[in-house]
Amino acid sequence: MWAGLSDLDQSRPAAERLEIVECDLEKQPQEDIASAIGNAAIVVCSIGASEKDILDVTGPYRIDYMATNNLVRAATAAKVEHFILVTSLGTNRIGFPAFLLNLFWGVLCWKRRAEEALIGSGLAYTIVRPGGMERPTDAFKETHNLVVAGEDTYVGGLVSNLQVAELIACMASNRRASYCKVVEAVAETTAPLLPMEEQLAKLPSKREPPPELDELEEGEKLVPPKPPTSNETAEQRPLSPYTAFVDLKPPSSPSPRPPGAAPAPDSPDAAASSTVLDPISGDQPQQRSLSPYTRYEELKPPSSPSPRSPSATSAPLDAPVAAASSVVLDSSTNGIPISSDQPNQRPLSPYTRYEELKPPSSPTPSAPKL
Repeated sequence: MWAGLSDLDQSRPAAERLEIVECDLEKQPQEDIASAIGNAAIVVCSIGASEKDILDVTGPYRIDYMATNNLVRAATAAKVEHFILVTSLGTNRIGFPAFLLNLFWGVLCWKRRAEEALIGSGLAYTIVRPGGMERPTDAFKETHNLVVAGEDTYVGGLVSNLQVAELIACMASNRRASYCKVVEAVAETTAPLLPMEEQLAKLPSKREPPPELDELEEGEKLVPPKPPTSNETAEQRPLSPYTAFVDLKPPSSPSPRPPGAAPAPDSPDAAASSTVLDPISGDQPQQRSLSPYTRYEELKPPSSPSPRSPSATSAPLDAPVAAASSVVLDSSTNGIPISSDQPNQRPLSPYTRYEELKPPSSPTPSAPKL
Protein backbone atom coordinates (compact mmCIF):
# COMPACT_ATOMS: atom_id res chain seq x y z
CA MET A 1 0.00 0.00 0.00
CA TRP A 2 1.36 3.39 -1.02
CA ALA A 3 -0.01 6.83 -0.09
CA GLY A 4 1.07 10.22 -1.33
CA LEU A 5 -0.09 13.79 -2.00
CA SER A 6 -0.94 14.88 -5.51
CA ASP A 7 0.65 18.09 -6.79
CA LEU A 8 -1.97 18.71 -9.45
CA ASP A 9 -4.10 21.15 -7.45
CA GLN A 10 -2.40 22.87 -4.51
CA SER A 11 -5.54 24.87 -3.66
CA ARG A 12 -7.38 21.80 -2.39
CA PRO A 13 -6.90 20.60 1.22
CA ALA A 14 -4.26 17.92 1.82
CA ALA A 15 -6.88 15.37 2.80
CA GLU A 16 -8.58 15.74 -0.61
CA ARG A 17 -5.28 15.56 -2.51
CA LEU A 18 -4.26 12.31 -0.80
CA GLU A 19 -3.85 9.47 -3.30
CA ILE A 20 -3.70 5.81 -2.28
CA VAL A 21 -1.89 3.42 -4.64
CA GLU A 22 -1.70 -0.32 -4.07
CA CYS A 23 1.80 -1.73 -4.38
CA ASP A 24 3.31 -5.04 -3.26
CA LEU A 25 6.89 -4.30 -2.21
CA GLU A 26 7.69 -8.01 -1.98
CA LYS A 27 6.41 -9.36 -5.28
CA GLN A 28 6.23 -6.46 -7.75
CA PRO A 29 9.33 -5.62 -9.81
CA GLN A 30 11.37 -2.48 -9.20
CA GLU A 31 9.91 -0.71 -12.25
CA ASP A 32 6.37 -0.99 -10.90
CA ILE A 33 7.42 0.28 -7.50
CA ALA A 34 9.19 3.28 -9.08
CA SER A 35 6.06 3.97 -11.14
CA ALA A 36 3.98 3.92 -7.96
CA ILE A 37 6.36 6.44 -6.38
CA GLY A 38 5.87 8.79 -9.32
CA ASN A 39 7.36 12.27 -8.84
CA ALA A 40 7.33 12.20 -5.05
CA ALA A 41 10.20 14.17 -3.48
CA ILE A 42 10.13 12.48 -0.07
CA VAL A 43 9.50 8.82 0.79
CA VAL A 44 8.61 7.69 4.33
CA CYS A 45 8.92 3.99 5.02
CA SER A 46 7.43 2.62 8.25
CA ILE A 47 6.68 -0.99 7.30
CA GLY A 48 7.40 -3.95 9.57
CA ALA A 49 6.41 -7.52 10.26
CA SER A 50 3.11 -7.84 12.10
CA GLU A 51 3.22 -8.94 15.71
CA LYS A 52 0.07 -10.97 15.07
CA ASP A 53 2.01 -13.33 12.80
CA ILE A 54 4.43 -14.28 15.53
CA LEU A 55 4.66 -17.82 14.15
CA ASP A 56 5.87 -16.52 10.77
CA VAL A 57 9.59 -17.17 10.92
CA THR A 58 10.34 -15.39 7.64
CA GLY A 59 8.24 -12.27 8.37
CA PRO A 60 11.05 -9.98 9.65
CA TYR A 61 13.32 -11.03 6.81
CA ARG A 62 10.73 -10.57 4.04
CA ILE A 63 9.21 -7.30 5.24
CA ASP A 64 11.70 -5.49 7.47
CA TYR A 65 14.61 -6.13 5.15
CA MET A 66 13.65 -7.34 1.66
CA ALA A 67 10.58 -5.15 1.12
CA THR A 68 12.37 -2.11 2.54
CA ASN A 69 15.40 -2.79 0.34
CA ASN A 70 13.17 -3.00 -2.73
CA LEU A 71 11.62 0.38 -1.88
CA VAL A 72 15.06 1.94 -1.39
CA ARG A 73 16.24 0.74 -4.79
CA ALA A 74 13.06 1.97 -6.49
CA ALA A 75 13.41 5.36 -4.77
CA THR A 76 16.99 5.57 -6.02
CA ALA A 77 15.82 4.89 -9.57
CA ALA A 78 13.05 7.48 -9.21
CA LYS A 79 15.61 10.04 -7.95
CA VAL A 80 13.82 10.74 -4.72
CA GLU A 81 15.25 13.73 -2.85
CA HIS A 82 14.87 12.39 0.71
CA PHE A 83 14.13 9.00 2.27
CA ILE A 84 12.89 8.65 5.86
CA LEU A 85 13.07 5.16 7.36
CA VAL A 86 11.46 4.16 10.66
CA THR A 87 13.17 1.26 12.44
CA SER A 88 13.56 0.68 16.20
CA LEU A 89 15.81 1.17 19.20
CA GLY A 90 18.55 -1.41 19.62
CA THR A 91 19.19 -2.12 15.92
CA ASN A 92 22.90 -1.43 16.39
CA ARG A 93 23.32 -2.05 20.12
CA ILE A 94 22.97 -5.03 22.41
CA GLY A 95 21.11 -4.19 25.61
CA PHE A 96 18.02 -4.76 27.68
CA PRO A 97 15.09 -4.45 26.98
CA ALA A 98 15.29 -3.49 23.28
CA PHE A 99 17.43 -6.49 22.40
CA LEU A 100 14.61 -8.77 23.54
CA LEU A 101 12.88 -7.95 20.23
CA ASN A 102 15.40 -10.17 18.50
CA LEU A 103 13.55 -13.07 20.04
CA PHE A 104 10.95 -12.28 17.38
CA TRP A 105 13.00 -14.04 14.69
CA GLY A 106 15.86 -11.53 14.73
CA VAL A 107 13.77 -8.52 13.72
CA LEU A 108 16.35 -5.98 14.97
CA CYS A 109 19.09 -7.60 12.91
CA TRP A 110 16.99 -7.39 9.74
CA LYS A 111 16.09 -3.77 10.47
CA ARG A 112 19.77 -3.02 10.79
CA ARG A 113 20.36 -4.59 7.38
CA ALA A 114 17.70 -2.27 5.94
CA GLU A 115 19.43 0.74 7.49
CA GLU A 116 22.73 -0.25 5.91
CA ALA A 117 21.03 -0.63 2.52
CA LEU A 118 19.62 2.90 2.77
CA ILE A 119 22.93 4.42 3.88
CA GLY A 120 24.75 2.72 1.02
CA SER A 121 22.23 3.82 -1.62
CA GLY A 122 23.53 7.38 -1.78
CA LEU A 123 20.13 8.91 -1.10
CA ALA A 124 19.65 11.73 1.38
CA TYR A 125 18.17 9.93 4.35
CA THR A 126 16.97 10.14 7.92
CA ILE A 127 16.68 7.01 10.09
CA VAL A 128 14.23 7.23 12.98
CA ARG A 129 14.64 4.73 15.84
CA PRO A 130 11.62 5.10 18.15
CA GLY A 131 11.19 3.43 21.49
CA GLY A 132 8.41 1.03 22.36
CA MET A 133 5.01 2.36 21.22
CA GLU A 134 2.81 0.64 23.79
CA ARG A 135 0.85 3.85 24.44
CA PRO A 136 -0.35 5.08 21.05
CA THR A 137 -2.94 7.49 22.52
CA ASP A 138 -3.13 11.26 22.20
CA ALA A 139 -3.00 11.74 25.97
CA PHE A 140 0.49 10.24 26.19
CA LYS A 141 2.28 13.39 25.01
CA GLU A 142 0.44 15.49 27.60
CA THR A 143 2.54 13.86 30.34
CA HIS A 144 5.65 12.82 28.35
CA ASN A 145 7.81 15.21 26.34
CA LEU A 146 9.63 14.00 23.24
CA VAL A 147 13.39 13.56 23.46
CA VAL A 148 15.46 13.38 20.27
CA ALA A 149 18.97 11.93 20.61
CA GLY A 150 21.75 10.62 18.41
CA GLU A 151 22.28 7.03 17.42
CA ASP A 152 23.10 4.34 20.02
CA THR A 153 22.02 6.54 22.94
CA TYR A 154 19.10 4.52 24.32
CA VAL A 155 18.34 0.82 24.62
CA GLY A 156 14.84 1.30 25.98
CA GLY A 157 12.04 3.81 26.34
CA LEU A 158 8.48 4.61 25.39
CA VAL A 159 6.97 6.94 22.82
CA SER A 160 3.56 7.27 21.18
CA ASN A 161 2.67 6.86 17.51
CA LEU A 162 1.45 10.45 17.40
CA GLN A 163 4.77 11.81 18.63
CA VAL A 164 6.66 9.81 16.00
CA ALA A 165 4.30 11.04 13.28
CA GLU A 166 4.84 14.65 14.34
CA LEU A 167 8.60 14.10 14.31
CA ILE A 168 8.48 12.69 10.77
CA ALA A 169 6.42 15.68 9.60
CA CYS A 170 9.00 17.99 11.15
CA MET A 171 11.80 16.17 9.30
CA ALA A 172 9.99 16.45 5.99
CA SER A 173 9.62 20.22 6.37
CA ASN A 174 13.16 20.72 7.76
CA ARG A 175 15.28 18.58 5.49
CA ARG A 176 18.52 20.37 6.23
CA ALA A 177 18.15 19.84 9.99
CA SER A 178 17.53 16.10 9.43
CA TYR A 179 19.93 15.55 6.53
CA CYS A 180 21.69 12.14 6.76
CA LYS A 181 21.12 11.66 10.48
CA VAL A 182 20.24 8.68 12.67
CA VAL A 183 17.73 9.83 15.29
CA GLU A 184 16.47 8.02 18.36
CA ALA A 185 13.15 9.16 19.84
CA VAL A 186 11.75 8.48 23.29
CA ALA A 187 9.39 10.34 25.63
CA GLU A 188 10.10 11.15 29.26
CA THR A 189 8.14 12.85 32.02
CA THR A 190 11.18 14.76 33.33
CA ALA A 191 12.38 16.01 29.93
CA PRO A 192 11.87 19.70 29.07
CA LEU A 193 9.52 20.61 26.25
CA LEU A 194 11.79 21.72 23.40
CA PRO A 195 11.02 22.38 19.72
CA MET A 196 11.75 19.43 17.44
CA GLU A 197 13.64 21.62 14.98
CA GLU A 198 16.02 22.74 17.71
CA GLN A 199 16.67 19.17 18.85
CA LEU A 200 17.28 17.96 15.29
CA ALA A 201 19.70 20.79 14.54
CA LYS A 202 21.96 19.77 17.45
CA LEU A 203 22.52 16.23 16.14
CA PRO A 204 25.57 15.53 13.97
CA SER A 205 25.15 14.67 10.30
CA LYS A 206 26.87 11.80 8.46
CA ARG A 207 27.34 13.98 5.37
CA GLU A 208 27.69 17.65 4.62
CA PRO A 209 24.36 19.11 3.43
CA PRO A 210 24.42 20.37 -0.17
CA PRO A 211 24.30 24.14 -0.77
CA GLU A 212 20.87 23.98 -2.41
CA LEU A 213 19.30 23.02 0.91
CA ASP A 214 20.24 26.47 2.23
CA GLU A 215 18.27 28.10 -0.57
CA LEU A 216 15.38 25.65 -0.54
CA GLU A 217 13.12 25.36 2.51
CA GLU A 218 9.70 23.75 2.44
CA GLY A 219 9.74 23.71 -1.35
CA GLU A 220 10.21 27.48 -1.73
CA LYS A 221 13.32 29.36 -2.80
CA LEU A 222 14.47 32.36 -0.87
CA VAL A 223 14.05 35.31 -3.25
CA PRO A 224 16.30 38.28 -2.45
CA PRO A 225 14.62 41.68 -2.24
CA LYS A 226 14.39 43.56 -5.52
CA PRO A 227 16.78 46.54 -5.62
CA PRO A 228 15.17 49.91 -6.41
CA THR A 229 15.47 51.01 -10.04
CA SER A 230 16.78 54.35 -11.19
CA ASN A 231 13.27 55.65 -11.85
CA GLU A 232 12.11 54.85 -8.35
CA THR A 233 13.12 57.33 -5.68
CA ALA A 234 13.33 55.85 -2.25
CA GLU A 235 12.86 58.63 0.26
CA GLN A 236 12.96 58.09 3.95
CA ARG A 237 9.86 59.19 5.79
CA PRO A 238 10.64 62.06 8.15
CA LEU A 239 10.09 61.43 11.82
CA SER A 240 8.82 64.97 12.49
CA PRO A 241 5.76 66.67 10.95
CA TYR A 242 7.55 70.03 10.98
CA THR A 243 9.45 69.13 7.80
CA ALA A 244 6.14 69.07 5.90
CA PHE A 245 4.48 71.98 7.69
CA VAL A 246 6.95 74.80 8.08
CA ASP A 247 4.37 77.12 9.54
CA LEU A 248 3.84 74.69 12.43
CA LYS A 249 7.52 74.49 13.30
CA PRO A 250 8.21 75.95 16.76
CA PRO A 251 10.82 78.73 17.02
CA SER A 252 14.26 77.45 17.70
CA SER A 253 16.22 78.79 20.63
CA PRO A 254 19.31 80.82 19.66
CA SER A 255 22.59 79.10 20.28
CA PRO A 256 24.61 80.75 23.06
CA ARG A 257 27.76 82.52 21.92
CA PRO A 258 30.29 84.95 23.40
CA PRO A 259 29.26 88.63 23.51
CA GLY A 260 31.70 89.65 20.80
CA ALA A 261 31.23 86.64 18.51
CA ALA A 262 29.13 86.83 15.38
CA PRO A 263 26.47 84.18 14.59
CA ALA A 264 27.25 81.31 12.24
CA PRO A 265 26.43 81.94 8.56
CA ASP A 266 23.94 79.03 8.37
CA SER A 267 22.33 79.57 11.76
CA PRO A 268 18.61 80.55 11.84
CA ASP A 269 19.28 83.83 13.61
CA ALA A 270 22.23 84.84 11.40
CA ALA A 271 20.06 86.91 9.05
CA ALA A 272 18.16 88.55 11.88
CA SER A 273 21.26 89.48 13.87
CA SER A 274 23.62 90.36 11.04
CA THR A 275 22.42 93.95 10.60
CA VAL A 276 20.18 95.83 13.03
CA LEU A 277 19.00 99.34 12.29
CA ASP A 278 19.42 101.92 15.02
CA PRO A 279 15.98 103.25 16.04
CA ILE A 280 17.47 106.73 16.52
CA SER A 281 19.20 107.24 13.18
CA GLY A 282 17.39 104.58 11.18
CA ASP A 283 20.11 104.31 8.56
CA GLN A 284 23.26 103.19 10.41
CA PRO A 285 23.48 99.43 10.81
CA GLN A 286 25.06 98.26 14.01
CA GLN A 287 25.33 95.03 15.93
CA ARG A 288 22.66 94.36 18.51
CA SER A 289 23.95 94.89 22.02
CA LEU A 290 23.21 92.58 24.91
CA SER A 291 22.19 95.38 27.35
CA PRO A 292 19.29 97.86 26.94
CA TYR A 293 21.16 100.61 28.81
CA THR A 294 23.31 101.43 25.80
CA ARG A 295 20.17 102.50 23.92
CA TYR A 296 18.22 104.01 26.83
CA GLU A 297 20.57 106.11 28.93
CA GLU A 298 17.83 107.23 31.28
CA LEU A 299 17.31 103.65 32.40
CA LYS A 300 20.95 103.15 33.26
CA PRO A 301 21.45 102.81 37.05
CA PRO A 302 23.84 105.31 38.69
CA SER A 303 27.34 104.08 39.06
CA SER A 304 29.01 104.13 42.46
CA PRO A 305 31.90 106.62 42.84
CA SER A 306 35.31 105.13 42.72
CA PRO A 307 37.15 105.39 46.05
CA ARG A 308 40.33 107.46 46.15
CA SER A 309 42.96 108.35 48.73
CA PRO A 310 42.59 111.56 50.84
CA SER A 311 45.74 113.09 49.34
CA ALA A 312 44.59 112.53 45.78
CA THR A 313 43.60 115.52 43.71
CA SER A 314 40.03 116.27 42.91
CA ALA A 315 38.40 114.34 40.07
CA PRO A 316 37.49 116.00 36.78
CA LEU A 317 34.44 118.19 36.62
CA ASP A 318 32.39 115.59 34.69
CA ALA A 319 32.58 113.08 37.56
CA PRO A 320 29.47 112.79 39.78
CA VAL A 321 31.32 113.99 42.89
CA ALA A 322 33.54 116.65 41.26
CA ALA A 323 31.27 119.61 41.94
CA ALA A 324 30.58 118.66 45.53
CA SER A 325 34.22 118.11 46.43
CA SER A 326 35.75 121.04 44.54
CA VAL A 327 35.50 123.41 47.53
CA VAL A 328 37.34 122.34 50.67
CA LEU A 329 36.64 124.04 53.97
CA ASP A 330 39.52 124.89 56.27
CA SER A 331 38.95 123.61 59.79
CA SER A 332 41.47 125.98 61.35
CA THR A 333 39.57 129.10 60.20
CA ASN A 334 36.20 127.85 61.41
CA GLY A 335 34.60 127.08 58.09
CA ILE A 336 36.26 129.69 55.85
CA PRO A 337 36.89 128.23 52.44
CA ILE A 338 40.38 128.31 51.13
CA SER A 339 41.48 129.08 47.63
CA SER A 340 41.76 126.29 45.14
CA ASP A 341 45.45 127.00 44.55
CA GLN A 342 46.34 126.23 48.14
CA PRO A 343 46.02 122.53 48.66
CA ASN A 344 45.25 121.57 52.21
CA GLN A 345 44.87 118.16 53.69
CA ARG A 346 41.48 117.46 55.12
CA PRO A 347 41.70 116.94 58.91
CA LEU A 348 40.63 113.65 60.28
CA SER A 349 39.06 115.09 63.47
CA PRO A 350 36.06 117.47 63.68
CA TYR A 351 37.53 119.16 66.80
CA THR A 352 39.84 121.30 64.70
CA ARG A 353 36.77 123.06 63.24
CA TYR A 354 34.63 123.18 66.32
CA GLU A 355 36.85 124.36 69.22
CA GLU A 356 33.98 124.60 71.64
CA LEU A 357 33.34 120.89 71.28
CA LYS A 358 36.94 120.01 72.04
CA PRO A 359 37.22 118.23 75.40
CA PRO A 360 39.48 119.83 78.02
CA SER A 361 43.02 118.62 77.91
CA SER A 362 44.52 116.90 80.90
CA PRO A 363 47.09 118.95 82.79
CA THR A 364 50.66 118.02 82.30
CA PRO A 365 52.14 116.62 85.50
CA SER A 366 54.97 118.74 86.89
CA ALA A 367 57.86 117.76 89.09
CA PRO A 368 57.36 118.31 92.85
CA LYS A 369 59.11 121.25 94.53
CA LEU A 370 61.99 120.48 96.86
